[in-house]
Amino acid sequence: MRTKGLRALGQIINVDPEVLKKANVKQAIENHLHDLSPAVRDAAVELVSKYIAQSSDLAQDYYPVLADRIADTSVAVRKRIIKLLKTMYETAGDDRDKQVDIGARLVSRMSDDDDGVKDLALKTLEDLWLGDLPQAAFSRPSISLSTDNIPSQRWTVEEKAKATAQVIMGVAGFSADRHSPLEDLFHQVVSSKEGKETPAVLARYQEICNALIGSLVDSESLEGFDLVSCVKTVHLLVAAHPPMMSLSNAKSLLPYLKNTATKEDQAIADFILKIYCACIPHLPKTAVQFAQELQGVLASRIQKPSNPLALPECIACFCAVVKHLTHDYQRLVGLLKSCNGRVKTLAAQPDTVNPQALRSLIIIAFMISLLCEHCDYDSLRSEHPDLASDIDSVSKLPIADHVYEVVLGLYEAFRTPAARAPLVRCLGYLFRAQPTLMTRPQSAAMMDAVFGGEDEDAKGRLLKIMQGFLISESEKHSALQKGKTAKKAKAVNMEELVGNTDGFAESGVSSAVVQRYLPQILEAALSSQMRIQAVAVDILGFTVKQGLAHPLQCMPVIVALETSASAQLSARAHALHSILNSKHASLVNSRYMECARMSFDYQSRLRKDDVQGYRLDPLPTALLQKWYSLVKEKRPARQDFLKAVVRAFDLDSTKLSSAQVRIRLATSSGKGTRANKCTLQTDIDFVRYMAENLSALDYKTQEEVLTVIRHLTLVLSTAGMQVYAVWSPQVQPEAQNGDSSGQVQGSQSDDVSFARASVIVGMISILKAYLKTVYGISEDKCAKWIPGKKSALGDKPASRRNPELALSWERLPFATAPILVADDVAKQRQHFIALWEADGVQPEPQELDMD
Repeated sequence: MRTKGLRALGQIINVDPEVLKKANVKQAIENHLHDLSPAVRDAAVELVSKYIAQSSDLAQDYYPVLADRIADTSVAVRKRIIKLLKTMYETAGDDRDKQVDIGARLVSRMSDDDDGVKDLALKTLEDLWLGDLPQAAFSRPSISLSTDNIPSQRWTVEEKAKATAQVIMGVAGFSADRHSPLEDLFHQVVSSKEGKETPAVLARYQEICNALIGSLVDSESLEGFDLVSCVKTVHLLVAAHPPMMSLSNAKSLLPYLKNTATKEDQAIADFILKIYCACIPHLPKTAVQFAQELQGVLASRIQKPSNPLALPECIACFCAVVKHLTHDYQRLVGLLKSCNGRVKTLAAQPDTVNPQALRSLIIIAFMISLLCEHCDYDSLRSEHPDLASDIDSVSKLPIADHVYEVVLGLYEAFRTPAARAPLVRCLGYLFRAQPTLMTRPQSAAMMDAVFGGEDEDAKGRLLKIMQGFLISESEKHSALQKGKTAKKAKAVNMEELVGNTDGFAESGVSSAVVQRYLPQILEAALSSQMRIQAVAVDILGFTVKQGLAHPLQCMPVIVALETSASAQLSARAHALHSILNSKHASLVNSRYMECARMSFDYQSRLRKDDVQGYRLDPLPTALLQKWYSLVKEKRPARQDFLKAVVRAFDLDSTKLSSAQVRIRLATSSGKGTRANKCTLQTDIDFVRYMAENLSALDYKTQEEVLTVIRHLTLVLSTAGMQVYAVWSPQVQPEAQNGDSSGQVQGSQSDDVSFARASVIVGMISILKAYLKTVYGISEDKCAKWIPGKKSALGDKPASRRNPELALSWERLPFATAPILVADDVAKQRQHFIALWEADGVQPEPQELDMD
């Protein structure tokens, strides 16, 4: 009806669009943009989108509420908003702030759960930034679009490139992450083009890049110019297609390397060094003068480093310049010899090293490790006999092995965190250079000691090392695959056939490392420390996408992370869950109770004693809703899910007595049930958590609701009746001895255990009554419904009568409060008897007429 009402309003607006400007109409549309039904929200967006392009005032009024719906839970709504934002971008005129905001929102959809949304966002951004846009998107502030002189005032290609560059630069400033989603965007646009389309896209890239570098010379050429964002944007473009960086543009960036006095200067220099690392292999070989000047600047920065953290980019760029342009290998070998000699001298007597000497030692360890990462000295030894003697003077063994032993020796010699933290980074550089070093017993012993210790910062650093290693291996693999594709080589690799399998050995290191340390990675993913959790979740995502571990090992943690209050973390976990569900549905949809219990344990860590199975945002939303959304589309999958999770309410009726109570809950291994001699408070908390989840799930049909109600009825008819038989008024309560205000001890613990079991029965009764009331299902209908048999009743849509009504425990106070003393047992007995006896006299809900 609400959808039809919006369509009727649309008919009125067709006659008089000014109706949209009325305050009451605007408020009504805003309310419907937040409606519980996706169809209503979609209709509200469709209604407004028809008139946004025709009136700048309407666009200004409705933009904030419409733009926020780009994160809507409905795929259809997100797609419609993306199309609407494209229209608003094209008609924004000189409003660059709005275009930047639209661009940032579209880029955020590059990580959407739905592939269709991601593809639409990619195509939209490609059209907006790299296609031929309408003149309105590039209008000068001083020009009115309604005048007749637009054709004579059209912008040139350079002016359009500047306008687009300004927007992209603003969007780049939104992302402070190490890896910007814009980089993925530009990569995907280039890789998706074939044949005649490629030159046109690359030409647009070149125009935007030229406009950005030109603005470095004249910072007034772009409004709101920011030097760091400008250089960062150039880096993102060059990383997508390195050949676009011409020699003249490369020379224009060189002066910014010579001054790194401030933090901003250092950030600019780092981006420029990354640009050079990417483009140097593609510069003409005749660029000798530029290469020599760049090598000199880099050499001076390496010899007198102001900050060890700036060395990685400097040394990587230095090695690239020597390898591709200057071929001054003697300089590289000399630097290695010098560093090796100094590190041996300083490390000879570790007990006498003062703080200043230790800082020098760490810098030298950084340098020698980075040189091994970016320069293959063993290949230089074999290819350049004139350098062999100098390299042999360092070590006749493989240089990476020698440096590994040196750094590991330093790690063992210095026990302070201040010394070990940077040395672990040095080992990370060596692992990227020689992956097999990571599987050596010495490396395993070091990592085991860190993960087994109490230093959380050390664990975080080690996880970052693993993350960097996995990213490096992925990039190497991607580059290798691109090279094979480019060459289109169909010839057999004879080296591998004759036994040279070094490449195979390295390719298995990532999987070996992840599988060995997966328990520690999963534990870190549930950490309350955001820095550690973020890195661990990155590794978990890499593990899932690359298939480095069995899906069942990761599933409980992924389901737990889906319940996070952080929208970003929950979305990342849901995306990983979607990947596993699409590839291994039969596997991941098995250990339901193990996953549910892990989500409860995670919430218990975060919220301590205040765990709740739903959130009010503003309507009750189950924490396990994202999980259920993946299984509810297919009837067998959702029925298996519901039949499994309702077993959280099972009580062993054969053991119910005032002396011994047993509750069956899923074990941590997911292989059946376990019997506890007493019902623990955590059992009550878990059952309450599951009840709240089942009360707030977004059911598709009444069959799902009936499945839950039927199982609850079975438990009540057995265990519930037995609890009532023991506690009914006809049975005289046992005499209570001792102080009722103290902690329960001795034989009273059995009574407390029984009282806790009665709380579970009470929660089951309240949940059943709640579902019947909310979905308008009578007890008669529940009794007539036959499980597994298709029926008109079960096929009806599950429509909630009162969406705002949340499950409440007011009738059962001990559902949220612990039972500790004998007095609590007596109170719970009274509450239970009142609840049980009232259940049979409560009026049945009136059935909804769905026919």
